[in-house]
Amino acid sequence: MMTGPKKMHEIGKFTCINRTQLKEDAYLESLLQAAYEADAITEREIERIQLDCVQLLAEKTRKITSGSSTIGVDEAEMIMQSLLFIISLHLKSFSDPHDALKTILSESIPTLYALGQRRLKIKYAAVKHLYHKVVASMVRVQYYYYTTTVVKEFGNFFSLYTDHYTASAAHELPGDVMFVYPLIRAVQGYTGIELVWQYLKSLYYEHLFCQHFADDAIFNVMCRFNPNYEAVMFNICEQVLATAIGCVLAGANVRELRLNAGDYVKLKDVFTDVSVEESEKIIADAYVRLMDVLNDTNSSMQEYIKAALPKPVW
Repeated sequence: MMTGPKKMHEIGKFTCINRTQLKEDAYLESLLQAAYEADAITEREIERIQLDCVQLLAEKTRKITSGSSTIGVDEAEMIMQSLLFIISLHLKSFSDPHDALKTILSESIPTLYALGQRRLKIKYAAVKHLYHKVVASMVRVQYYYYTTTVVKEFGNFFSLYTDHYTASAAHELPGDVMFVYPLIRAVQGYTGIELVWQYLKSLYYEHLFCQHFADDAIFNVMCRFNPNYEAVMFNICEQVLATAIGCVLAGANVRELRLNAGDYVKLKDVFTDVSVEESEKIIADAYVRLMDVLNDTNSSMQEYIKAALPKPVW
């Protein structure tokens, strides 16, 4: 519990609530904490918000149970987290957290929840649209962890993440859904539909990168990585990226994604007696050259892939 009297200031004058420091998976809670520490909200106002959330919880619980029974503490906590998650979806629609704070102080919790539900439906539709783009751009190779995640697990998600489910657990994936295929950059700090969105967006960027290469070339990369690759969990894009960077540095044909014995000798020479910092610069420069060779102009995809550049392993 936050203690000590706080004097409310005019929120519009504040610039001290940093959006990047707020938690994606606990946005409302972290926003209130940051606002309190910045003297932008009083303890009494926070208590009023908390009480309104408890009253909304009681109302939703009655609807879920049809007023016929009580629920356990764990289930009540889950429903509360779901309510906070849905409210946070609306608050995140404001680019400036100070505007989100103004909304919390000027609108009722039930209103914020209703607006959050609307945002959830919009997000769900956007996720479904992005999913179709992910499927259309899939790498056409047989790899269990990859195809199972994209086809089966997302199919399960869309069938299970219903209005009935989100009424009590919008912040969680349905229990049977598991995105086991690892991304080149793991999604962290997100839950519920936002986790799904971030995962799909990342996977789509990886697909866009892989589309620069023939499926047969990618399949050969996977086989060279591990002849028994089906039994190993790995990221396809990561292997393609490492091979493509190696081709640039060795002067090999990038599109073919093939390095011979002589190429590996060249790569070893490139990184002999080179510091970690120099190695990273060599790879970063090679990535720029790679994008030029591929004639890629998608800046969002390039930034995503750039943040996952490989360490020299040749």
